Amino acid sequence: GGEAVMAASEGKGWKSTLPDEGLPASVASTSSVEGDSLFGGSGSWDGPEEGEGEGPAVQWGAVATICAVHALSVWGWRGFEFLVVIMLVQGSGGSLMSTALYSLVCSTAVFLGGPVMAPFLERTSRAKALLLLLGVQQLGAAAATLVLLLLAMPGSRAAGGGAQAAVLLAVCALGAGISLSYTGGKIVVEKSMVVQACASSLQLARANAILKAVDLSALILSPMVLGLVGHLASDRAAAAALCGYQLLACCVHAVLVPVLLVRHPHLQTPQVAASATGTARGDGSHYGGAAP
Repeated sequence: GGEAVMAASEGKGWKSTLPDEGLPASVASTSSVEGDSLFGGSGSWDGPEEGEGEGPAVQWGAVATICAVHALSVWGWRGFEFLVVIMLVQGSGGSLMSTALYSLVCSTAVFLGGPVMAPFLERTSRAKALLLLLGVQQLGAAAATLVLLLLAMPGSRAAGGGAQAAVLLAVCALGAGISLSYTGGKIVVEKSMVVQACASSLQLARANAILKAVDLSALILSPMVLGLVGHLASDRAAAAALCGYQLLACCVHAVLVPVLLVRHPHLQTPQVAASATGTARGDGSHYGGAAP
């Protein structure tokens, strides 16, 4: 009896074998688990079975590839972010002015370029957008690292202030493009592709937890690895290693991203089109990938 009352309050699908005459409609249609009904007799449960209504399984293959793409990107970014500060300080004779100027330029680029980049990300296929952004980020980081290597050369200070100012200007310009591209690529991965690869809020939370773990590991370990290389060899060796990593990651991304989008073509749909399609169908696929 207690179970039937609780089930009736929850609005489940109990079907009683008693006649409905004289009973309110709300009571005649209430439900509980199989057993004795509130008024005697027997019934059957016609509600959803356990596990029903949970949507399609998360596409963990797609999520794993997305995390690999993101890991290559964020490790390169964190390493470059760490190394550029050290080499700018060393190249400017210990002054922090060049580092402050670099940070100002990069932050301004993201602040001003973000709203301009948003419509492009919403309407461009993810394959084109992600490959473009990752390419600009990694090739730009490799080029900036080479410029920093020039700044770290023994005779760079003897070249005069004009040469140093030109190097600083080039690093700031490349850094602005790198920062904006990294921000855009992170938006495509975290706010768009991983959402399409998941089928429910719980699956999305798990995927986001993995991405956050990747971010934190890169934040901690990437500077440590470069610092260890710089300590055991030299800062120029660390810069050369970072430059090689950026070029290698760019080549890997050129393979991973097309393979990901060929195996999971729905991930290539632009965000605006995906949202409009899912809303029109009413199946929630704008939130979680393939329709149930």
